[in-house]
Amino acid sequence: MTRVLVCVQPARGHVGPTKPIVAALRAAGHEVVVVTGARYRKTFEELGAEVRVLPREADFDETDLDGSIPGRAGLKGFKLARFELTHFVQAMPAQLSVMDLDVDVVLCDPLFMAGLALVRRAHRPRLLVLGFLPFMPPVPSGPPPKTPADRLRGAVLKTLAPWVLGPAQRRARDLLREDPGMLFADWPLHSDGVLQMTCPGFEYPRPGASLHFIGPTTVSGAGEHPLPPWWADLDGSRPIVHVTRERWPTTT
Repeated sequence: MTRVLVCVQPARGHVGPTKPIVAALRAAGHEVVVVTGARYRKTFEELGAEVRVLPREADFDETDLDGSIPGRAGLKGFKLARFELTHFVQAMPAQLSVMDLDVDVVLCDPLFMAGLALVRRAHRPRLLVLGFLPFMPPVPSGPPPKTPADRLRGAVLKTLAPWVLGPAQRRARDLLREDPGMLFADWPLHSDGVLQMTCPGFEYPRPGASLHFIGPTTVSGAGEHPLPPWWADLDGSRPIVHVTRERWPTTT
């Protein structure tokens, strides 16, 4: 029997794709400990996992972000992005305080910033990332500029990137008491492997990273959903093209 520590941010979009993995691990007879917010304690306990609730300073209520995260109210746009990235990093010590690392494997949410501290440790359990979020593009990103508009775009991005990411990067350095040696958000690429829940065509190339494209997880079987009336038209006699506005495959 393997003992697995699963660390997941207390948000529906993070908990949803994690639940089937926890359920599968328990069904296979493994011992699972989940670190998450108080709001999702019952969700994972019902799957048979032991749950350790995040301390208040690392927990939040996604239905009331302004009320549960001091300093967030009134912020918009880039200012909000700057604040939230720094807040994610700030939670690192509180997250680490409830993580029992006497396990065989750690499965970690990519926005669970305790992972940044763990990847830098020489002695730790095997650390894998639950890849239900798309990779950030290299900063600054985009093809080489060809027009004045492209050059302007590049200049704006080059100016904004340090302003948006800088406070979180400096906070990471302060908490680690040394330069992390990587962009704080890139720590998953330095883990023992990323279990990316999509296909390569949806991602920016990341040479050198240990990526495993496993496809999306679901919380229900295909047989549980009634087929639409037009389903019989898809008899295989013609090519089928699926058009979606989503960049990222959704999960149910």
